[in-house]
Amino acid sequence: MKLKNFQQEIHNTIIYKFKDLKSKYDSLDKTNISDFNKIRKLDGGILLQAPTGCGKTFIASQIVSTFNEIEKMIWFWFAPFSGLIEQTRQVFLKDSVSVPILDIHTDRTLENLKVGGIYFLTWQKVAVSNNEGRKARITGDDGLSIDELMESARMEDYKIGCIIDEAHHSIVSKKTEASKFFSEIVTPDYLLMMTATPNDKDIKTFSEQTGYELKNEKQRASVSREDGVKEGLLKRGVKMVRFLEKNPTDKDLIDMEKTALEECTLLHREIKSKLENLNVPIQPLMLVQVPNGKKESIEEVKNFLTDNLRFKESSVKVHTANEPDENFHLIAHDPKVEVLIFKMAVATGFDAPRAFTLAALRGIRNEQFGVQVVGRIMRIPKEMQFKKNLDDSLYYGYVFIANKEKDEGLLLAADLINRIKTQNASLGSQTVVTIYKGNPKAQVVENGDIIPLIPNEEMGNIFLTPESEQKEKLPKWKQIEPYIPNLTSGNLQNDEEHFQKPSPLTQVLVQEERYVYKIREGVPKVLKTEYMPDPGDNYQERILDFVDFTGKTDAARKKKIEITEEISDIFNKTDIAKLNKKGEIDFEALADKTTQLLLNFVTDRLFKRKLFEHYKKFCEKNGWEISNDEELCKELDLILISHKNLIKDAQRKSMIDKLELKEVYLNLEVVVHNSTVQKSTKNIYGVFPESLNSMELELAKKLDSEEVILWWHRNGQNSKGKEPAIGLNFTIFFMIRKTKR
Repeated sequence: MKLKNFQQEIHNTIIYKFKDLKSKYDSLDKTNISDFNKIRKLDGGILLQAPTGCGKTFIASQIVSTFNEIEKMIWFWFAPFSGLIEQTRQVFLKDSVSVPILDIHTDRTLENLKVGGIYFLTWQKVAVSNNEGRKARITGDDGLSIDELMESARMEDYKIGCIIDEAHHSIVSKKTEASKFFSEIVTPDYLLMMTATPNDKDIKTFSEQTGYELKNEKQRASVSREDGVKEGLLKRGVKMVRFLEKNPTDKDLIDMEKTALEECTLLHREIKSKLENLNVPIQPLMLVQVPNGKKESIEEVKNFLTDNLRFKESSVKVHTANEPDENFHLIAHDPKVEVLIFKMAVATGFDAPRAFTLAALRGIRNEQFGVQVVGRIMRIPKEMQFKKNLDDSLYYGYVFIANKEKDEGLLLAADLINRIKTQNASLGSQTVVTIYKGNPKAQVVENGDIIPLIPNEEMGNIFLTPESEQKEKLPKWKQIEPYIPNLTSGNLQNDEEHFQKPSPLTQVLVQEERYVYKIREGVPKVLKTEYMPDPGDNYQERILDFVDFTGKTDAARKKKIEITEEISDIFNKTDIAKLNKKGEIDFEALADKTTQLLLNFVTDRLFKRKLFEHYKKFCEKNGWEISNDEELCKELDLILISHKNLIKDAQRKSMIDKLELKEVYLNLEVVVHNSTVQKSTKNIYGVFPESLNSMELELAKKLDSEEVILWWHRNGQNSKGKEPAIGLNFTIFFMIRKTKR
C-alpha cells in the first residue's frame, strides 16, 4: 500500500529531521556523552498529531522502513494496550515486510538482534513495580534484561529508536514507572510520539519529566481532518442526535436510553440496507456505550437489544474491563457481529472502520474521551474508498446522545480535532555542532540566531542548562542579589541585623485593621416564620384526605412522550434538522422516582399503597373504567411525577390548622471585618460578607442588581451564639425583602 500525498509529506519531513540528527551524531566524538545528550534531548524528539483514521501507524511503519536504510537501528514501539500492539504488528507484517519483528521473550540476546528490528511492547511489560510484570527487566535464561540489551546494543553502535503510540496515555502521567523507565533506561536517539488527542499540558509535563523538548512547534508534525477527508480515509463529518422533551413536565417520564437505542438501531438498519443495495460488502457495526457501574446495566441493554429490538443474541457482543472478550479485536472484522457493548475499553485503539453508529448512554463530558469515541466512527471502510456515487449518508458517522446535558465532551472533541492544522515539523534545528581546533562542540541555537564561530564555554553553559540550574552555573558576581536600601529608616548601612528588623513605618502598615458596619435603617430586628409543633401520630393518614386528583388525570393517559430529535454536525457547528418523535416511558424507573418523592414527605413505606387505594376510589367515584392494578399503578406514577407538588400541597393543607407563627431574630446591630470588603447596595450592612462562597457571592451580586429587592441578608452569620432564623422543614440561607410584599 502506498502512502497518501499528505502522509508522504509527513514521512519525508520526519526522515529529513532524522537524517539531520544523524549527521550531528556522526560529527561528535563518541566519548562526548554530554553533547550527545544535549542533541538527543533538544532535537531527538518529534510529535506526530493527527485525527484517528489518518494512518499514523502506517506512516510510522514507513518511517522505520526508510530510516533503517540510513542508520544502524534497533526500534522499540510502546503502546498502552495489548490490543494496540497486535494491530500495529499486523500493519508491519503487511506493509513493512523488510522490518524484522523481534520478540521480547525470545530475542533478548545480541546474537538474535537484527539490524532495523523492532520490539512491540506495552508499558506493563517493562514499567510496572511488581516482579511478575518486570520479567523482561531481569537477566536470566531467557536472555539479557531489556536494560542490558539496550546498553549492549549501543556498544555495538546501534542507535535506539522509540515510537510511543497513544502518547497521551501512561508516559505523561507524573511519577509513573513508564516515565522513569523511559527517562533512565530508554533515552532514545530518535523519538517519535503519536497522538490523536494533542494536549499542551501533557506535552509540557513530558518535556519537564524527560528533558526531551516537544513544547517547541518546530518539533511537531500535524495532520488535519480535512487531509483525511480529501484522501478518502475519513468520513465528511459526525452528526450528533439529541433528544429534547417538548413539555418540561415530561422530563422525568421518558426513557432516553431506550429512545437512543431505538433510533440508533433504525439508522443502523437503514445503513445496512443501503450498503446491500449498492453491493458494498460491509456489515455495519453499531457501538453502544453504557454507563460505568452495575453489571446489571449491561445485561439490561443486551436484553433490550435482543428482546425488543430483535438482534440475534450471537450478533451482540460485550467487552468491558470486568468482562473482556478474548477475541475483542477480531470483532472489527467479524460480519456476524452487529452490535458491540462497551464502557471505556473501545474508546482507544479499537480499529473498526465498519462502525457507523454509536449510542452513547453514559454521556460524553471529557474532550479527550470524546476524541477517542468520535475516532471509532470516523474511518471509511476500504470497501467504500474506491466506490463512486454512494449515498451521501454513508459518508457520515452518527452519535445518539441519551443524556442531553452530557454532550459537551463531544463538542469540545470536535473543536480539538478542528484545531489540528496541517503542519510539517520545521526543517530548522535547536542545536548545531561547531568544530574548533579539531574538537566538535554542540551548541544551542534558535532558528535565525547567530552563534559564535568560537564556542564560548561560559555562555554555552547558560544556553545548554535548564532554567532551574542556570543560576548555579553563572559566575559568582552574577548571582549576587541586588541591594535595596531601607529608605524609611534613614540608615543605609548594610547590616544584617538592621535588615531583619522591620521599620517603624512597616510596623504601622501591617497592623490588623478592623472595619465596623452598622445595620441599615428600616431592617426589622424581629421576623416571623411558620412553626409546626408535633403533628401527631396520624398526620400521614390525614394527608390522604387532602390529595385531590381533580384536573390532574390527563398525565395518567400518556403512553408515549412527544420529543424533538435534534440533529447537528459537530464539526461544522450547524443544525441540520429537528424531527418530532415519540419517546418511550420507563415505568420501572418511574416507580423508583415516585417512591423517593413520597419519602420526602412521609416515612410510612406503606403510604404509596394507601395512596394507590385512594386513587382507585377516585376513579370509581368518577365512573371510569378501572384497568388492572398494574396499569393503575403506572397511571398513579405518571400523575405524581407530572404534578410533583401534589403531595406537598396536601401535606400543607393537612397541617394548616396546626401551624403557629414564631418570632426569629436577626440578632445583629453591627458586623465587623478585619479588612476592607466589597461594598453592596442591598445587603443590610452594605457589604458582601467575607464568608460567602463563590456560588453565594454570585447570588448576592444578582440580588444587588434587582430593582424589586429592598434588602438581603445571609442568614446565620455573626449571630453571637443565638440561633439563626429557621423555616418549616427547611433552613433559611438568604433572607430577602421584596417590594410590594
